[in-house]
Amino acid sequence: MRRDPIVEEIHRIRKKMLEECGGDLDRYFDQLQADEEKDRERLVSSIAGGKRPPARPKEARSMGHDATELKLPEFTTDAGGNPVAVKLDTAGYVTLLVRANVTDAELWPPGMRKGAKALARVRQIEADCIAQHGEFDWEKLPEDIQDEYDSLCAVLDQLQDTGERVALSDLPRGRTPKSRR
Repeated sequence: MRRDPIVEEIHRIRKKMLEECGGDLDRYFDQLQADEEKDRERLVSSIAGGKRPPARPKEARSMGHDATELKLPEFTTDAGGNPVAVKLDTAGYVTLLVRANVTDAELWPPGMRKGAKALARVRQIEADCIAQHGEFDWEKLPEDIQDEYDSLCAVLDQLQDTGERVALSDLPRGRTPKSRR
């Protein structure tokens, strides 16, 4: 894969910022929020007129970060109240496929089957890294594999994108970000 100087710069800046916070993810998160507040007018996620997106429903917020990315499913029940069918939006379905590591393209929605191949390759890169280093650490990947991994994750992120944009300051505090995948 070709090297992308913008991606490289982002990685350098992220690493420097994390080092400045002593590797403490909570301090890093606090710094990101402070920087966002300082430069609020430059946020890309704001909608026309500089207004913030509407708040998420309380039930989505109370379920944690994952719920902010997915619409709640709709269940159809029988007369006894037992679920007989579930309706998901496409992004929610794809998110479940990714979380369940489903790499069978036939189970992916039409037009999104490249996601199965991308997911399989992401998992292979992770498995190879774990086999070599005992853990998955993106920093230990060769640069060309880092670029490939990032590109594949971007494909998967795009397929799961609900279109919702949330400012960093609106995210729940006190949570430590999880690994990429």
